[in-house]
Amino acid sequence: MKRIVSLMTLAIVLTATSAMADKHEGGGAGKGQHVGKDPTAAPGVEKRVGRQKAKIARKLEKGKITQEQAAQLNQKVDAVETKKAELSADGKLTKEERKELRQELNKTKEEIKAVGAKVEKPKVPSVPSAPSGN
Repeated sequence: MKRIVSLMTLAIVLTATSAMADKHEGGGAGKGQHVGKDPTAAPGVEKRVGRQKAKIARKLEKGKITQEQAAQLNQKVDAVETKKAELSADGKLTKEERKELRQELNKTKEEIKAVGAKVEKPKVPSVPSAPSGN
């Protein structure tokens, strides 16, 4: 279980690092080319997706949610990323589309917050102590 959590955390960190590297490299524009604002960029949405995935990983690591709950929550966050890709397929994201994505992320944020009752650990039955021979 710890290995899975560690792998999930590593995947999140690598994804975030890769996104930062792309941002610093200018998105592939060569020297002398004009780098305009990407009409499909939604940095606020992308940052929130990363933070929500990290929050899910932390809750799983701390035992506040189960593996199944983490998978369900990650699936919902992934759905927002998929929706962003679909909405930006035409080459741009409108103000309304960005608002729609933010509203979806608000819903997932509340779901992540709501899920998290301490996961019950199996109790080990106690063995009654033998009477002392006094």
